[in-house]
Amino acid sequence: MNGTLAKVHSLVLPGVYRDSVFLMKLSDRARDLSGAGQVTALMGTQRNKDILGRSGLLTRDIEAAGPDDLVVAIDAAPELASIAEKTVRDLLSRPPRANRSPVESLAPKSLPMACERLGEANLALISVAGEYAKYEAAQALSAGLDVFLYSDNISLADELALKRLAAGKGRIVMGPDCGAAVIHNTPLGFANRMRRGTVGIISSTGTGLQEVGCLLDRCGLGVSSAYGVGERDLVDDIGGLSTKAALTRLADNPKTQFIIVIGNCPGAEIRRNLAGLYRRLGKPVLVRYAGVGEYDMEDANGIPHAGTLRDAVAMTVERIASVLDTSGLDLPSPGMRERDAAPGPGFVRGLFSGGALCRESADICRALLPGAMYANVRVQGIGLIDGRERIGGHVFLDMGADGFTMGRPHPLLRPERKLAGIVRELCDPGVSVILTDVILGNATVPDYASQLVRAVDRAAAITGGKSREKRVVVNVCGTESDTPSRSSQIAVLQKSGVSVLGNNARAAVHAAKLSLGGTA
Repeated sequence: MNGTLAKVHSLVLPGVYRDSVFLMKLSDRARDLSGAGQVTALMGTQRNKDILGRSGLLTRDIEAAGPDDLVVAIDAAPELASIAEKTVRDLLSRPPRANRSPVESLAPKSLPMACERLGEANLALISVAGEYAKYEAAQALSAGLDVFLYSDNISLADELALKRLAAGKGRIVMGPDCGAAVIHNTPLGFANRMRRGTVGIISSTGTGLQEVGCLLDRCGLGVSSAYGVGERDLVDDIGGLSTKAALTRLADNPKTQFIIVIGNCPGAEIRRNLAGLYRRLGKPVLVRYAGVGEYDMEDANGIPHAGTLRDAVAMTVERIASVLDTSGLDLPSPGMRERDAAPGPGFVRGLFSGGALCRESADICRALLPGAMYANVRVQGIGLIDGRERIGGHVFLDMGADGFTMGRPHPLLRPERKLAGIVRELCDPGVSVILTDVILGNATVPDYASQLVRAVDRAAAITGGKSREKRVVVNVCGTESDTPSRSSQIAVLQKSGVSVLGNNARAAVHAAKLSLGGTA
């Protein structure tokens, strides 16, 4: 047993199953209602036991639990632990809401039963522990459903097996670890409410999909459908199976006039294969690949390519709707000071909710800043770190990466860990600029901007006001149709003195210039 603390109380409920999203909400609710320091509810899989062990929350009872048992670790004084346990039991035993619709009240016990009762369903959203996700996804595909696979920690071999099964049945697997998609104007996962239009998006990353879709919305264009395909889809071992399926869907969709493909470090073989496919598709395609130095394969096939997500949008607008104005992509948001005063030379620390924005920011700053630079995502020329250790230099962290979310909510659901990181970096005397994002969308944190402002104020209180000399630079990724709207979140940030830029790429450039001691 690893580092068990005497004050850790545990609860084991044999044969009780709940999905990961429910357990995250259960943990948060029980902690808030009881006042316990920490409440962590998980299924009793070995991976989850390892997580609890590393956190000092593994007890003998939890260690003896099986993978089909629900386990709860409570880090609190005895009286608070008793309240937390009672709260957990009460929340688990609550009957269905009285105002549920007849369809909701059916409560099917299995996926086949759900398919039988919802005869017109054509998509399954799967959010279960990785150990169970392959089985559930395979069941959904076998039933003729597309799969939005939110679950992460799925092996490469299992991902390949699922995507081959999907290809054989003419279906698509979005994911694994798929954070966003928009199918026929319906946002899935964390996706934003984007205007409907003629541009199709295929993306290896959820935040990349969101950034491009929201920038298109701001330019007056809309999205026909946007498919998240999973970060590993374009590695040669997977072969772009979901990307190819999405291309077929968009090519067959008469409302799609233009396609943007966003990829993460694609393999050489799949790039060559896709370049020929783009050329033969019958609809224009533009690509934006992270981690690609030369676009020789794409150039040979006449496929246009963009260096940033912002550029991908601008190039799309110019090709299909030249009468639209793209200048708004680069202008500071209304009310921002035209020229920020420099805080003095120092390090940039970037803390992001998604990998695409983190990777793009790190790559841009690498070309502009001297000195050591590190990230917990792979970027050419930048040192790869775990992200949980303290290190000097310019540092860029994807706080939504597996290392930060194993056993914990994603920062788009619960941003406390990300905000605590921002406070810590603002208190570091070697840091001059914080670069971060505010991601709006379906099911994301309500009014995250206000929480960010409170974090900035907390750092000022800790440092006696010295952190006010630093700059906080933010990209707000969202639309006016989101709740809250993009403009309302910008207003909250700007009132507190935070610098809000028009897109992620411009925010990175702005932060780099400020950290060098110049105005921007």
